[in-house]
Amino acid sequence: AILKIPITVEQGNGAKWFWALSSSGNLDREEFDCGHFARQNRWEPPLAPWIKINVDAVVRAKETAGAAVARDEHGMVLALTAAPFPHPELVMAETAAMLLGLQLAQDYAWSSFVIEFDCLNLVNCWNGSADVPWSAAHILQCMRDLEPSFSNLIVSFVPR
Repeated sequence: AILKIPITVEQGNGAKWFWALSSSGNLDREEFDCGHFARQNRWEPPLAPWIKINVDAVVRAKETAGAAVARDEHGMVLALTAAPFPHPELVMAETAAMLLGLQLAQDYAWSSFVIEFDCLNLVNCWNGSADVPWSAAHILQCMRDLEPSFSNLIVSFVPR
């Protein structure tokens, strides 16, 4: 695996795993080390009929990837996607991960959803309370182009 993406997925049976993005671009499920990827905050489900999409990016010296996982009000995983990115900078990778989440919502024709991620600066850029970094402006514009296809979209910050 080129990158391990710490997306916790818990099903009703208590199973936990994380995803590894292989060099061929495939997602492989691997064992979850509870201590290694422990988060401070507990995931909260969206109100029905909304969908919650959590996105994140991972940047290493030569490797960058992002992932998005969508869940319903019961915490059931509805869809999961990940992709390698050619962007070596964190802000570009985080922006591309958010775009990945929006594309996931578009692919499944979800009209009401929340996107959560841990990049406060980009949440503020999206919500209009911060300037868009020039390096990520073109990716943010792609996201703005998708926005009219959704009825209800909330972008929110969740600390890691």
